[in-house]
Amino acid sequence: MTGRVNDTASAHRNRAAELGLRMTSTGSCPRRLVRLPHRPGQCWCETRLNDHGRRYRTVGNDTPVVMWEPYPADGQDVARVVVLAEADGLLVTITGASPWNPGETFALIFEAAR
Repeated sequence: MTGRVNDTASAHRNRAAELGLRMTSTGSCPRRLVRLPHRPGQCWCETRLNDHGRRYRTVGNDTPVVMWEPYPADGQDVARVVVLAEADGLLVTITGASPWNPGETFALIFEAAR
């Protein structure tokens, strides 16, 4: 079983690298990108959309980002997260280029607003 897990993790890292991302940790609260604390039990990051959440740095300019890779989701849930993230000073990009399970998951990418 360990070999399968390692193969899956390695394939994920390779697909992320193809998108110009280098994984740095499994921390997944985007508020930390703008020096705001995670609020256990009341943080907007505690949503089912925060699936396969990881922290990355972009290869080109070393920008820290957090990526969530959920399976299909309701538009209202996505809109709620985007509104709350923007209120905290984050930019949100939504893309179908998810390295976790391509074709089955999508990606929400958070970064600090410039």
